[in-house]
Amino acid sequence: MRDDVKKFIAGLTQRYRDKLEYVKKLLLNESDKLHYMKSQNMERIFDLIEKDNEIIEEIDAIDYDISHIETALSNIMGLNTKDIFTHLVAERGEVTEVVSLRNDIRDAIKLLYKQREFLTDRLMTESRHLKNSIDEISRIGRLKIP
Repeated sequence: MRDDVKKFIAGLTQRYRDKLEYVKKLLLNESDKLHYMKSQNMERIFDLIEKDNEIIEEIDAIDYDISHIETALSNIMGLNTKDIFTHLVAERGEVTEVVSLRNDIRDAIKLLYKQREFLTDRLMTESRHLKNSIDEISRIGRLKIP
C-alpha cells in the first residue's frame, strides 16, 4: 500500500475510534437516563439530553473529517468514495481495523436507537400521567366552597 494512502487510513482509523468513543458516551447517557427515569428525576434526564447535544455536535465534526479523508482517499485512488473500502479490504492490514470500527459504530448506533425509542416511549407515558394529574388538580381547583 502506498505511503500516502497509509497516512490517510491512519487518520481515518483515528477518527473512527473517536466516533466510537462518542457513540459509547451516548449509550452510557442513555442507560443513565433510564435509571433517572425509574427514580423520576426528570431534571437529570434533561441535563443528560443537553450533554447528548454536545456529544452529537462532536460526532458531526468527526463525520465531517471522515468525509474529507474519504474524499481525499478516493481522489488519490481514482475511485468513487463508496468504492474505496471494497477496494482496500482486499489489501487487508490497516483497513481491517477501519472496517471493524465502522461495524462497531453501526451496531452501537442500532442499540442506541432501540434504547432511545424505549426511553421516548417511557417519557411519553410519564408525560400523559403528568397531564392527567394536572387535569385532576385543575378540577379540584374549580370546586366551589359553599
